[in-house]
Amino acid sequence: MAAPGEVDHSIRPGKTSAGEQHADARDGWLRAVFETNTVGIVYGDLAGRLHQINPAFCELLGYSRSELIGRSFFELTHPDDFDSGHDLLKRGAAGDYSIATFEKRYLAKDGSVVWALVTPTLIRAGGRPSGFSVVIVDITARRAAEQALAESEARLRQLQKAESLGVLAGGVAHDFNNLLVGVLSNAETLLIDKGDGEEREALTDIIRAAERAAELCQRMMAFAGRAPLRRQRTSLSQLVEERRSRLSAIVPEGCSLHYDLAPQLPDVLIDQRLAGQALTTLIINATESCAEGGLHIEVATNLRHFDRDQLRRNRTHSELLPREYVCLSVSDNGSGMDQPTLAKMFDPFFSTKFAGRGLGLAALHGVVSAHGGGLLVDSAAGQGTTLTILFSPCHQAPGETRVLADDPNWRGSGRVLLVEDEAMVRDAVEAMLARLGFEVVTAVDGSQALQRYQQAQGDFRCVLLDQEMPQMNGVNTLGALREAGAMLPVVVLSGYSPADVRAAFGELSFADILSKPFRFHDLRRTLRQVLEA
Repeated sequence: MAAPGEVDHSIRPGKTSAGEQHADARDGWLRAVFETNTVGIVYGDLAGRLHQINPAFCELLGYSRSELIGRSFFELTHPDDFDSGHDLLKRGAAGDYSIATFEKRYLAKDGSVVWALVTPTLIRAGGRPSGFSVVIVDITARRAAEQALAESEARLRQLQKAESLGVLAGGVAHDFNNLLVGVLSNAETLLIDKGDGEEREALTDIIRAAERAAELCQRMMAFAGRAPLRRQRTSLSQLVEERRSRLSAIVPEGCSLHYDLAPQLPDVLIDQRLAGQALTTLIINATESCAEGGLHIEVATNLRHFDRDQLRRNRTHSELLPREYVCLSVSDNGSGMDQPTLAKMFDPFFSTKFAGRGLGLAALHGVVSAHGGGLLVDSAAGQGTTLTILFSPCHQAPGETRVLADDPNWRGSGRVLLVEDEAMVRDAVEAMLARLGFEVVTAVDGSQALQRYQQAQGDFRCVLLDQEMPQMNGVNTLGALREAGAMLPVVVLSGYSPADVRAAFGELSFADILSKPFRFHDLRRTLRQVLEA
């Protein structure tokens, strides 16, 4: 007698024929294979009803044997895979033996989806098809791994594409910023010296146009994830409150704009100007989601905890850890987006509106990435959209550096070393420094800067150093100056983000960063801060 849970393979007494005894032994072993196999084995008729089920199949779907006997395969099959089942039964009834292995989805008792590799075999009785013997192997883990790999490869391709476009956009914006320094500074000089009447109006228009070009450069840099960030401790709810009137002006008639702002959120360390632009982009994107009116938009701020599964949907390239984040969400009840649109929504110049649009969301993606934040998108066709920006809470104490306000009457004195390879930028900055009262010594590259410093025996109040120069760049130049004993303050001139600048200079210390393109008052404020704070 077999113990509970075991199968009795012994030959039963009373069998006199050797053939009968052999058949008994074979049946016992076959039953053992059926009952103890680690993969699912079932027998069903040509109508798809189950007649024999082994324990492995029961365990796979979470049913008992009695719950499965007599049920149809279709009751256990995912609706999207019904066609494969119908095709199998049709071919079996026609006596088609060429049925191949295929993959399908079952629905477990708890509602979960089980992927299986199914190998059916047609059984004949009396020369006619009578049913199927089916071997079912659980491949759920394999499919999940394949899906994860496919998603990872897709993210990698997107990242590589974004990096390539980012390098291009960042390079163009960096070079264009150099040109704008010359345009803005020369226009400002003429405006101060000779600007009156019609000349003043024309010069003001030039400055305004150059500033708009500078904003476009900022958007390109933002898309590249290299926008210069001026981070400040900021209340996200207060940031939204201060922009209510401007946001209301964006929303067209027939649309309602509501707010749900948490009153006591942790501060976030963000660039307020870029964060404000990001909010404006979200509102504009929401207003364009419905052309028929009746649109409802809600802006919300809150503190939420996100787990790993939720953060897998993050659309930026930031590595976010499971924890609490300060969130800014914009929701609408507009037309929503289908999956192809969702996949491309952050691509530069992709738009569902008309040609030439689409940099807005691409720039938004860059701004959030530059802050190390996250972007979550919830949308479906006809069901509206919610975009949520995740910022890390700022818990550290504010810095103790004394920040000086700009003083239009401030003038400096002493000698300044200006290191800049672009002639137009060098001439423009030299003129601004002279207007501020400094004696200016210029150098066109790093080696000449080192010579100028040694010739003057270090008699400089500070150095203005361009980051990007041929042969000997700003990093190598600063390193050489420090080795020569130059401990004076250095202001780095750059079109890249402060984070990128600090990463490039590493352990080499400098006093401040002046982001290109800069105006006369930006230079004045920075030098006063560096020399007097």
